[in-house]
Amino acid sequence: MKDLQLSFATGWSPGAAIAVIALLLLVTLASYWRPYSVGRQRAVAALAAIRLLAIGLLLAMAFEPVVRYARINKGASRVLLLVDGSSSMTVSDSVGGRSRSDAARAVVTGDLGAVAPRLAADFTVEGYGVHDGAEARDFLSAEAAGARSSAFAAEAPRTDLATAVRAVARRAGTEGVRAVVLVTDGAENRPGSLPAYAESLGAPFYVVGVGSDIRNNPRFVDLAVADVKANSVAYAGIRERVRVTLTRSSAQPGEPATPVAVTLTTGGRSVAAGSAEFPPGGLRAEVTLEYVPDAAGRRDYEVTVEPDPRETLTQNNREVFTQEVRASKFAVLYLEGRLGFEFSRLQKYLKHEDEDLAYTLLVRKGKTPLFELQTTIEGGVTGVAFTWEQLLKYDAVIFGDVDPAFMGPEQLGHLDRFVSDKGRGLLVLGAARALQEGGYAETPLEAMLPVRLAAPPAAGAAGGEFVPRVTREGE
Repeated sequence: MKDLQLSFATGWSPGAAIAVIALLLLVTLASYWRPYSVGRQRAVAALAAIRLLAIGLLLAMAFEPVVRYARINKGASRVLLLVDGSSSMTVSDSVGGRSRSDAARAVVTGDLGAVAPRLAADFTVEGYGVHDGAEARDFLSAEAAGARSSAFAAEAPRTDLATAVRAVARRAGTEGVRAVVLVTDGAENRPGSLPAYAESLGAPFYVVGVGSDIRNNPRFVDLAVADVKANSVAYAGIRERVRVTLTRSSAQPGEPATPVAVTLTTGGRSVAAGSAEFPPGGLRAEVTLEYVPDAAGRRDYEVTVEPDPRETLTQNNREVFTQEVRASKFAVLYLEGRLGFEFSRLQKYLKHEDEDLAYTLLVRKGKTPLFELQTTIEGGVTGVAFTWEQLLKYDAVIFGDVDPAFMGPEQLGHLDRFVSDKGRGLLVLGAARALQEGGYAETPLEAMLPVRLAAPPAAGAAGGEFVPRVTREGE
């Protein structure tokens, strides 16, 4: 392809510069206009033509003309022509009319523009049918001529354009790409970083639209998963929540509140289900689904809303998100019978300052025998009468100021096995009802400590005359 460009280094546009030069030449010509004899006129005209040519050249040089000539190798200049392959392209926008997929075919090779042949005059055009990025189907090369219909097939549940363009780039490479052209209806495309990725190719990105916005039709009904908020990182065995926002295209006057079923699946199995309710006349609804990842690894979860029987397009009734499930967090059980400074600090740390910790707080409510439970651990301890299976959910236990009246021998035995057999952690805090003063001498708890606890004297015991002595700090 050849490209010849004229410009002026002085900053004048070519049109303006030529107009000024022409005007000056006319003024010069007018200065030579005199009544002469016929023979004399010929001589004067010849002289005027020579002078006008010289003046024109001098004026042109004064504007500092620059001529650029570029020759682009067509074989090295490529255009990637992409056609949307999502199932929304099967929609016909008029009764008996052609589908959007057929319209895209006409745009590319037929009567609606024949984009490919026109671009082929100056570029090497490569055409691909794209959808969710799993496969980019060639439809322009000679090898693909026999499979052109299947390349235009619209069968993918959605078009993940960013992933699709990456797939084409991996397959065809990006060297020499001068432009990317996408033919699409723009419907139900999964959000992604397409603009940023297209810009990274170093080539302009053009979109050719087909179809019409049938959402303007009042009879059109469309439910959509508009937004999914979930943690990018989760932990096996720890309860997770995902918040789902749904939208609908319209609501009929007087229509009552409308519940819709929402499910969460992974690997083909359901892990959570719930119901979102659109308020009367409302176009937006939310629901929070709870689930417990069961194993570490990278997981794809799909949120699905049950389609309305009147829906035409259901591609946007689902949304996929990916979550990295790590091995279970370090789990801590904190038993506390009296609120104090150390409790407030430990609670703050467990709940807010370390995202890799899971916790269960079991705290006595005032002077009552009741304990309040706060936990992030599924199937963990729910009360002071905990079982061995519940205790095994934890990696460490913090034992605070707990009255032994609330701890049966069975639970203390579980703690002994927890430390001695399983090698897990135990932190014991001293307080008014802990250690020796709490009456834990000669119990399984004492055996786990690096100190020996003296048994407190029996109530009412007389051991002789009592003589108080001042301690060293009191002298």
